[in-house]
Amino acid sequence: MDLNYKIEVCYLVQTGVVSCTILFKHCCISWVSELCYLGVNIVNSTSLKFSFERAKQHFYRAANSIFGEIGRLASEEVVIELFKCKCLPILLYCTEACKLTKANIHFFDFAVNKFFMKLLKTINIEIIKYCQEHFDFHPPTDLIICRTEKSHNHIAGFNS
Repeated sequence: MDLNYKIEVCYLVQTGVVSCTILFKHCCISWVSELCYLGVNIVNSTSLKFSFERAKQHFYRAANSIFGEIGRLASEEVVIELFKCKCLPILLYCTEACKLTKANIHFFDFAVNKFFMKLLKTINIEIIKYCQEHFDFHPPTDLIICRTEKSHNHIAGFNS
């Protein structure tokens, strides 16, 4: 088996500093504290933990590109539909397979509320909640629950 030493890394799910070096065919394989596999970032911890920092960066980039391209020219309905189609999948990618902490779920809601604050030019959360209901927009908390249930039902269908 041939290895590409430039991209091969070792990952240890454990706290502490790894001091040993792994050599394979006289080439050093580096240790990392965070591993990206299929777009999911796994973080070095005592238990399985995920990082959504890259998803956050890509989400904000996509949301800002919507504002940059169409700005205030389009109606709120169009902007929200673009947001649903282009930005939410980036933010919620693989959340049904990951064990999420309360902080992760809070972040998803916060990011979406910040988008609505920018769109509607208000910081009043009550107005934002009302507009989300008016535009039939479901918060990420609800979407994650639906996606997780759908995924579990899909997996249960394979097991029966």
